[in-house]
Formats: sequence, C-alpha cells, structure tokens
Amino acid sequence: MLITITQAAIPIAGAADPVIEAMVNLMPDYSSGRRLHDLYVNKVVSALPGNYSQLFGTGPAFRSVFFPDWRADPLMALVGDAGLDDGWWRGFSVAVLCQAIADMGSNIRGQMLTDKINGDVASFNATLRTRSARCYAQVLAATFDPLISLLRQVNRSTAKQQFHDSLLSNVLNRQLWYQAGKWTSPEWEMFNQYAKYIALGATDAEVDALIVELVAAGLPVPSSVGSGAWRSYSEELRDKPDVDVNDIRTACSQAVKTSTWLPSYGGAPPSQMPNGNCFEFTANRQPGSPYRRPPGGSCFTGDTEVLDATGSPVALAQVVAGDEILTRDGTGTVGYVAQPLREQRRLYRLAGGGPVFTATHPFLNGTSTVGPASAPSVLAVEPQTLAWGVPTLSENGIGTLTAGSTVLSRQPGPGGSVVPVTVAAVEEAPVRPEDSHLYDLRLTTTSGARQEFWVGGGTTFYLVSAEYPVLDEAGAAATTVVALMEGLLGSNGPEGAGWPEWVIDVVNQFGPGVFHNAMMEALAVTPSFGAPSPPDSIYNRIDRLYRGLDSASKETAAVVASLFDGLLASIGQWLSSLVALGWRTSVLLGGDVLAVTVFDIALTPANPLPADAPVQLGVEIAGRAGADDTHLWDRRGRENTRFHHYFDQIVHLDLAGGEVPTELRFALRVQEAAIPSLFASVPGAGGDSTHRLQSAVLHDAAGAVVGEIRFDSRRLGRDRAALELADSGLWTGASADAYANALGVAMVEPILWRLREFRSGSNR
Repeated sequence: MLITITQAAIPIAGAADPVIEAMVNLMPDYSSGRRLHDLYVNKVVSALPGNYSQLFGTGPAFRSVFFPDWRADPLMALVGDAGLDDGWWRGFSVAVLCQAIADMGSNIRGQMLTDKINGDVASFNATLRTRSARCYAQVLAATFDPLISLLRQVNRSTAKQQFHDSLLSNVLNRQLWYQAGKWTSPEWEMFNQYAKYIALGATDAEVDALIVELVAAGLPVPSSVGSGAWRSYSEELRDKPDVDVNDIRTACSQAVKTSTWLPSYGGAPPSQMPNGNCFEFTANRQPGSPYRRPPGGSCFTGDTEVLDATGSPVALAQVVAGDEILTRDGTGTVGYVAQPLREQRRLYRLAGGGPVFTATHPFLNGTSTVGPASAPSVLAVEPQTLAWGVPTLSENGIGTLTAGSTVLSRQPGPGGSVVPVTVAAVEEAPVRPEDSHLYDLRLTTTSGARQEFWVGGGTTFYLVSAEYPVLDEAGAAATTVVALMEGLLGSNGPEGAGWPEWVIDVVNQFGPGVFHNAMMEALAVTPSFGAPSPPDSIYNRIDRLYRGLDSASKETAAVVASLFDGLLASIGQWLSSLVALGWRTSVLLGGDVLAVTVFDIALTPANPLPADAPVQLGVEIAGRAGADDTHLWDRRGRENTRFHHYFDQIVHLDLAGGEVPTELRFALRVQEAAIPSLFASVPGAGGDSTHRLQSAVLHDAAGAVVGEIRFDSRRLGRDRAALELADSGLWTGASADAYANALGVAMVEPILWRLREFRSGSNR
C-alpha cells in the first residue's frame, strides 16, 4: 500500500519541548549564506596589507587608499571559525585587489599576470568554501530571525542534548519521506540540522558522532553531508559562491583608475602617474608585486641556437648584425641583436629540450591560421602580456602555448622540411648566472614583414617571431616610434653622457609616468596640420637606427631595449589610433559634449564573434535621468580579423545639465543578432574634462573575459566638436605621416626630462 506523505512539520516523538520541535522543523533559506558572503568580503578588504612608500609622501595604508569607506562588519569575529590565519586572509585580499586592478586598470592591465591572479583567487575561494560550515552556523544563529527567536527561548546547555535526541527519535519519519520521494532536499536539511546543532554549542566531533548515530539508526544521510564531508559542503554559498572582483569593483574603482602625482626632484612641476595607486601596490617589495611583470622583451638565453643561412646552428650570443639566418621563406639579415636584462622574468622550455625563452616569446602556431574559424597566428606562455607589449601581434590572434599546442619545427641543415609537432609540455627552466642578459633578433626591414626565424638546439628547431611590431600593420604610428627613438639615441642619454643602467630602474618603476605624460604633452603642442614630411622612408630610418647601435655595449643595448619595451607597454595600445585620428583636438577641453572615441576591440581566441560578420557597438552613458546612447559599426577592411576590430570613430554624448554620469557602457552585437554578445562597463567615465585614454574588459553573456575595448574620452563644447568633425575631412595619409613624425619629435625632451627627474626615486 502506498503511503501518501506531505512534507509538513514532523511531530517529535515523546514529550518533546515544542520549541525544540520547532527548531528541528525550521528550514532556513539562503539569506544567511548571502550574509556570510558579505562578511567574507568585509574580512578580505580588512586584511589588505601594506602602505604607500615614503617616496610618495605620507605612506597611508593601502586599505585606506583603495577602500576609504570600509568599516568593520559587526560579525567579523565569527570568521575566526574558518580556522584560517591572518597571512592566509592577507594573501586572499592581495589577489582579489589585483584582480580588480587587472579588470579596471587601463594603463597597468597588460603587466598584470591575469591567469595567475584568477587561478589564485579561485584557489583561495575553494579553500574558503571547505572551511565555511562553522562560520555559516554562527552567522545563521546571529542573522536568521526565526532561529534567533527560538534560541532565545531555550537554555542552550540543555537544548543541545534535546535537539540531538529529537533528531534520532524521528529517523523513521524521514525514512518514510525518503521512500515516498518526499524528502526532496536531504543534503540541505541535514546540513542545516548540523548548523543548528553547532549553534546550540556542538563541536565538530559531536556533529560527526551524531551523523554516525543517525546512519546506524537507518537514516539515509547523503554522502556529501556525511561524517567529515559536511565540513566541505558549501551549498549555503550557492547564491554567491566566490569573493572576487565583482564584490569590490564599485568600492575601489576610483582608487584603481585615478592618476596620482609623482613628486618633482628638481623643482619642476610634478607629473601624473596613470593608475598610480596600482603601480605603487604592485611595485617591488610591495604586496601585489608577485602579480605584475614589468615590461621586458621576449627573448632567449644566449646558448639558444638559430639556424644560419646554410642551416647550421649558431648560438644567439655569437650572432652579430649582418649575419644571414634562415627564415620561414628563405633567409634574412640580422639588423640588430637586442640584449635586455632578464631581471625577474622566468624562463621556459618545451618538454624534451630546445630553446630557453621568456613567457612572452611568440611561437608560430602550427594549426591553420586561415579561414573563418582561423586559429591565432602565434602562441605564448603569457599571451595577454605579449599582446599588450606588442599590439600588432594581436591583430591575427595570440593563443596560449601549452601542452597540446601545435608548433612548426624542422631539423638543421639545408633543405629541411617543416613539420607540425604537438607540444608535450611547457616546463620552467632553471636560471643560470650567465642568463643575466637575454637575446633576441631584429631583422633588417628587407627580410620580411613578420620577422620570423628558427630557434632551438640539437636536432629540433622551432619557428618564432621577434617581439617587434609588424610594420605593415602598425601604420603611421611606427613613424612616431622611430622619430622618438632617433631623438632619444641622438641625445646620448638623459644627461648627455650615454645610457646608464639606472634608466632601466626608472622605466620599470615609472614607465607610464614617463611615456604617457610625454605623449599627452606632445598631443597638446603638436598641430594636426602643417608639419613637414618625414625625412626618409620608415624602412631606411629603422635600418639606420640598427647601424647606429652596431657598436653599442651590452649595457647600452639593455637600456635601449628597456626604453623600447617601456614605450610600447605604456602607449603602444593607443598610439596607432591617436595618429590615425590626429585631426582631433587635445586642448581647450571642457563643455557639455562627451566625445568618446572608440579605437578598437582586441579579442581572445575564445571570443564568440563570427569572423566575417559586421559588428555593431552600442555606447551608453548611465547615471542620468535621460540616458544618452548611440550605435556605430566597425570599420570594414583588411584590418578586421576574428581577433581584432577597428572602429576609430567618435560618439558624441550630451551631458548638459547638472547630473554627473556614473558609468559608460558598451554592448557589442553581430549584424541582425537580437541580443548583444559582449559587454563592458567603465565606472565614472566622463565625469571631468580631462583627456583620458582608457580600456575596459569585455565579457561574454556568461561573464567570461573575452577581450578588451580601447577608447578615450574628452569633454568638448558644441562648437568645438562641430569644428573638429569638419577637420576630419581634410585628413590624408600624408597628413598622418607628417603628424606622426612631429609627435615623436615632440616627445623626446619630455621623456629625457622625466628620466632625469625620476632618477632619485628609482633608488628607493
């Protein structure tokens, strides 16, 4: 006979206390789990360690800088039941803040080790979830009103045993529920019974003993909440299982995005440091330093070999300018051998031997790189860092070099065939004393646009690309870089006496403050029209720069590499579009029109956008009663790929009135799609008249990071905005080349001046 049972309150066997009966039958909702999550967030923020260095003034605590409104949660003491020490919480706090820095820091994002950050945040959360049971029990007893009311009516010292006995007395009822399919959430109910038992004073051992008794009495306790296992059950955190950037984004966004003022050591006006708080938090010897890698070239150790023109192996340390080496399609001439310092960079090698390289060196992908479903053209251990440092390489995608990747290989000797091989593993290689300087090659401009050559050792060599902008894709911006490097090298150093190694320290610590400020100053003083044409072709000028460095010492070569890497890491992401849109104004800013210039979107290989479909971008300003929004299409042409879409278009948003915008939002959708595919938001954008270069992380509908959108914002008057658009019709390729050259020339003196100014700061 089928017994019909409804899941109503269970009558307690025997002469049970009605309060105990009500407590046994009480089924909590998830509100206390959400409250526990909020408590964890408060604890993570409270644990943020460290202080500003005295170089910057008063040395405030980082917690007061990034979270000025933080107040201790009144339940803070309950977190102690997780059994995690202060060092653990400090580590968790640092990782979560660095996740926010990588998410919102437009000028530092490319130096943040995002994969390591996300991996550590996930690991901290996994640990916390396995330690949350007792914390949840205490929070439940302190915040769930129905339980609070019942607890006030009992003597806990006697109620604990009564509660224990009542659970054992009602095993039969639960067995009937189970047999009839009416015990629909046994894990959640039993876990909350343990929580109530703990609230009455039970220890973990007493909970385990109770479970053993219940099982012996015939209760089918699910294994997930069985003896011992219940401690790792984390269903209470179902609604908010992780503490991460989403919990602190609003609280710390202003501190992350702000530019700080660097003091002047020579009495001149101070300079701004974009994302200055973030650079300080991640500087050497500061808490966030393990999660940031300062800019540095992608290189090899000196004993890594290349193939010369005959196919014979030659150690990189023995290669000199003028040597002929094998490339993918033939041979090329070495124009320059870069020799940067390794500093703190890790070294890697493919399983089985071969080249020893840094995490950003690009290997050619052996998987098909053509067609609508094309694979990324190059692979690197740290693809995001490489993409930031050498923007042109991301045009055709950068994937992760890992086990299972396909790379191109060949044997030494003449006429070797190219064979795709699968990477078994990527291993960290030991660092030797002789690896203080690393090596990379720059081929002459007549050696092929992509600068690809073979590196390896023994019988296996792999096709790699130099970490160097692809000239055919850099456009007129390459002229700016060349003009700037010509001016810097022609100056013979910041003090006219060569290029000392202290310059490397300044670039590592203050690079964005040096190069970003110099570029913004140059934008303000370089007229859009009327500059003289460049003195020679870009190709001849590059080769001439190489020849000028032929006799440079290893120390000078390291400084030059640092300057070049720091320059690209600081401004390379925006320079191409700034030159292409050189008709815009950077002076006399202020007004009721927010001019948002969308430069481009750079996408990861996992992005969901079809390769050939036009992309529509919606731009909206939020925080005002009448939201202003508009739409634009990506610029069609050869530049657009599956991994990169250009816009280079201005959106004008009306900000008339007293309301301050709170957020700039972007939404991308493919042609004819009903809903957007990608989203990004920027808190506080457009709130002042400063010309700001920014980027925002793009998320797909599931919240995964799939790229970034780059843009700038300026406040203009209506007349000036109209005049600017009229100037755009006069812009030509020749105008862009002349402007690009003048911009590079105008940056030279501001950079030299700042190098001198920041020298004393590099010795801290």
